[in-house]
Order: sequence, then C-alpha cells, then structure tokens
Amino acid sequence: MIGGNTKTILNIISMRMSGHAGHSGYDRLVDYLDADNVFGTTKLSLPSRITARALSPLITRSDLQWYHRQSFIAELNASRHWLTCRNEIFHYLYGENSYRYLGGLKSVNQRNAIVCTFHTPLERFNQVVSTEKHLDKIDAVVAVSTMQTEFLSKFAGNDRTFFVPHGIDVDYFKPGARSEAEDNRIKCLFVGSHLRDLRTLVDASNILHKWGEPCEIIAVTSPKNKAMIQESNNITLRLGISDEELLQLYQQSDLLLLPLLDATANNSLLEAMACGLPIVSTDLSGVRDYTNKEVALLVKKKDAKGLAEAVVELARDRALCQRMRRASRTQALKFSWESIAGQMREIYQLVKP
Repeated sequence: MIGGNTKTILNIISMRMSGHAGHSGYDRLVDYLDADNVFGTTKLSLPSRITARALSPLITRSDLQWYHRQSFIAELNASRHWLTCRNEIFHYLYGENSYRYLGGLKSVNQRNAIVCTFHTPLERFNQVVSTEKHLDKIDAVVAVSTMQTEFLSKFAGNDRTFFVPHGIDVDYFKPGARSEAEDNRIKCLFVGSHLRDLRTLVDASNILHKWGEPCEIIAVTSPKNKAMIQESNNITLRLGISDEELLQLYQQSDLLLLPLLDATANNSLLEAMACGLPIVSTDLSGVRDYTNKEVALLVKKKDAKGLAEAVVELARDRALCQRMRRASRTQALKFSWESIAGQMREIYQLVKP
C-alpha cells in the first residue's frame, strides 16, 4: 500500500536474474516496499506451463528478446487482477523482460497505472525490444542511469520519466576484516559477464605482468569466458562460488577492476563500493552516476594501459587506496534500498490514478 490520503494498491511484476547472488539484483526492491501483490516470483505450476505452451504464439510474437514464458505467465496473472481492480499501480521491475501486453487492457479499464523500470543502454535496448507499440501505454518510466532518460522520455514524457538509482543491500555487503598479502601484491577483483570488457581486462593483466607489478587478479565470471581468461598470465578464474565466498572476495580485495563495454547500473560496482573497495573502471555515464573522483579511477573505453596504470597508482599509494576505501563505503550508503524505496514511493504518489 502507498501512503497518502487515499489507499493505493501496489502490484509488482518481478523476476529473478539467474546470475545474481542471493542479496543482489533489482528484485530486492520488493523487500523494501509494502507491495500488496507480487507476480512472477514463484516457479511455474503445471497448469501455468500448460497455459504458456497453449499461448506460446503470443510469447513468440512479443518482439521482445528476453520475454519468455515466466514473463508471460506473470503478465497473465497481473492482467486478471487488472480487470477486477481500480486505482492501482502495476510496477514492472524489468520492463525490457516482462512488460508487453498489460497496457492493452487500458481499453477495458483505464483506472490503473503502469510503471516500468528499464535497465539497458540505448543500443542494447534497441536490440532486445524490437517493437515500441506497447510502450506508449506506460504512465511512468524509471531509468537507473541518467544516460537513459532522453530516449526513454518519448514513452511517458519528460514529466513522467524519472532517474532513480539502483539500490544495494548495505547491511549484507559491507567491509570485513582484511589480511595484507605477504609479498605486497595488490589484489584486484573482477565480477560479472553482462557488458563486461573481458578483452581489455586480459590485455591490462598482461601489461601488469610485463611490467613486473606484483598483482593478483581474481575473475568471478561465466564459464563461457574461460578461454579468454586463460590468455592472461595472472588472472585466476573462479566459477560457481557461493554468496558467502563472493562476499569474502569483496572484503579481501584491494580494488574492483571492472572494464565495461557499456553500463547503466551495475550490481558488481555497487557491491564492491558497499564493501569499501576503490573502483578502477571505464569512464561511462552509467559509472559516473554512482561514483565520484574520491571513489573511482576511470579510464577511456578499451584503454588497457590506462587500467594498468590506475592499478599501479593504487598499488604504490596505499594511503590513497585507504582514503578511497572509506569514500567508497560512504558513497554506497547513498544507494541503500531504504533510500531507493523512499524515492519510488514518491513516484507512486505522483502517478497514482
């Protein structure tokens, strides 16, 4: 329920990304909102699977690359509720993945509102969303990076397009006890696969090795990246680790080394900051939305030498490294889920029917 003089029911259409750790992901927003109904978070029952198979042409013709049967069933269940309710808000947490058909019901019942959060940069958005005809039914758009607001505003208008940062569980992701390497190696951590620049990571690692810099790089990524990682002389690949092991890696590392191809919000970036890690990454709008010069050393896209030089700078100035650790944790606290949920409630108040 949303606060105010009148009760407005909040319905959330959510999903769980398979690659996210248990305490990660935008779907964690559900835990901090007083949602009345949440669709899409349970496993599909046998009747749901039968329904999805029978109506599979609607999934195929959705023109959304990431719209699958789980998304369809979640939307179908939300649609049933839409037809029987009035003055309620329906918030799709992953608009690219899950929102397709609900807006069509506005011809039957206009007294509900649709909010969609989108996570992809423009180029990727155009790849996964092949049609835009359903997007003009959205009442409010939420962007997780300022770089999205211009192209998303055409769907809901400038006054209904909002930048609300991605959140982070700052109670789980937090600094821990650290042990210094006996040989004074700087410990770098790379996490993730989506829009990561593996080529530049490997090239930077080989430059560091060539320079003789005492450096350890651990990469937590997808098995599909194994062959490229093995081109490096000093990257250790970690696959299939537990949430607890991931947290320990964040807490034991000296910095996050995260070259990117593109970015809006980035879970790994926020998790590392919450654990107090200095950031060495790519100078992108989506990175600048979450960092500042006290927290991050940013270099040009595909600049392997620049990444290596930033690592060396931190390796040789441990006082700077320590200052950035404190600043990184302080910056991450601005993105606590409690704060982000408060910002979302303000938007719900603005768009409620």
